[in-house]
Parts: sequence; structure tokens; C-alpha cells
Amino acid sequence: MNSSSKDVIRIPLSKGIAGFVASSGQIVKLDDAYMDPRFNREVDLTTGYRTKSMLSVPIYGPSKEIVAVANLINKVVGRSTISFSDADVETFQAFATFCGLALHKAILLEETNSQRKKLGVTMEVMSYHSTAKEEEIQGFYSAFPKISLSLDELKKLEFAPHQLDSSLDALGLAMLEMFRLLDYPTKFQIEEHKLVRYILTVRRNYRAVLYHNFGHAVSVSHAMFLLIINTDITKMLSDLELFSMFIGALNHDIDHRGTNNQFQKSAHTSLAVSLLFQH
Repeated sequence: MNSSSKDVIRIPLSKGIAGFVASSGQIVKLDDAYMDPRFNREVDLTTGYRTKSMLSVPIYGPSKEIVAVANLINKVVGRSTISFSDADVETFQAFATFCGLALHKAILLEETNSQRKKLGVTMEVMSYHSTAKEEEIQGFYSAFPKISLSLDELKKLEFAPHQLDSSLDALGLAMLEMFRLLDYPTKFQIEEHKLVRYILTVRRNYRAVLYHNFGHAVSVSHAMFLLIINTDITKMLSDLELFSMFIGALNHDIDHRGTNNQFQKSAHTSLAVSLLFQH
């Protein structure tokens, strides 16, 4: 029998031996199915088959609910159809247990695949809306002549990114110049256009809160920048490790809501609930 819809035989749960087992959870063992009033002859009439002996057992899911029914029909020895034995019942029950596990795993896999596809669409949408657009990049480049930023001042401990003019482009340029001064675009073969898109994408994903904003991210990145150019840390850590720390400094407070964990917990926000599940 193939899987086309015209070959699928559907029977109401209230009919037949399978329906009885599904509803009651009882095992049914028949020597002659036609002698039992619960037996539904419609399947035999449809298929031309003649059911004689029959064994029907319930299949349970992990929560002990009945999820299916397994049937054995017409036990044959030689050319004769005989009754199912008690040993057959025990063996078939064990088989039904594995069937239940397999069905559960199959359902979970289907649900997981479905959720993965939905998550993929969600991530695609989020990526589109959170990534810096080309016009934003061009606007950033066009703002350069208006920004007063001294590279000599940038290398000093006294330099304070939050004292730059209120334009976020000035902060973005400070980040770009630090990347350049550390020679990371050359060391790690990063195209400047991609680097600018990355910086502006990070900027876009910081919220306009009082403290944990993009200015704070640039300030922490500047502290890491000063460690790299003014200390012996380069003798202890590789370029890749330092690059990772520099990137981490820029990213560390992305999407910060401006409140602490206790506030989120007290307000019973979705963010607090998600963190509980993670831990």
C-alpha cells in the first residue's frame, strides 16, 4: 500500500478493535475476529483480506497517554492460521514500547524542524532590520569632514569618548580610527566597508539609555585600546586574543535596557523569564 491519500483507510475512533483498544487501553487477543461484535469488517471488505486471529495492543507516549494502536493479524504456522499466544502478547507489548519511543522522537523532531524554520525566518527579519544600511554607511562617510578628532588625543589616557560632540558619527569614527591604529584591518584582512558596516550595526543595536549606550561601548573599547598600545599585554596575548577582547569591549552591552537584573526580575519582564530558563 503506497502513501497516496486514496489508499489511506480512515476509521472513527469509536469503531473496531483498534478503536476499543485506543479508548480503553486494554489488550485484545482474538482467535476469530468475526466472532467478536467489536470487530469492524469494513477494512476486510475494502482490501479483500480475511482477518482470523488478531492481537491488538496500545502504544503509550512518555506521559502514559495512548498515542497509537498496533495490530497483528493472522499468525501463520505452515499453512495454518493459529491463535496468538501469551508469549506473543509479551513480545508485542515490548515492541509497542519501542514504537511509542520512536513516535515520540519523530514528533519531537518534526516540531524541532518546524521551530528551526520559524527561527530562521525570525533571525532573517531581525538581521535585516538591525544591520546598517548602505545609505547609513554613506552618511557616516560624508560626516567625516565635520568631525573634530585628533589621533594624538585618541592615544592619550585623558581622552574621553563621551566628551565628543553629541553626534554618534563621531563615536563611530573614533572606533574606526582605533581599529586602524591597531592595524586590525590589515592583520585580519577586513575590508573597510565591511568594518564600517559592522561598527554602525553595533551602534544601531545599542539603546539610547543614559549610561549603557554606544558612547559607553566606545569608552570601554578605548580602555582596551590603551592597554594594547601602552602596556606589555601584547607580549602575553596573541593578536587574535587581543582582537577578540577589543571586539568584546565594543559589543559587551548591546541591547542593554538601562536597568539591572533585579529590576528586570521585579518587573517580571520577558527578558528576566528567558534568563531564568537559561540558568
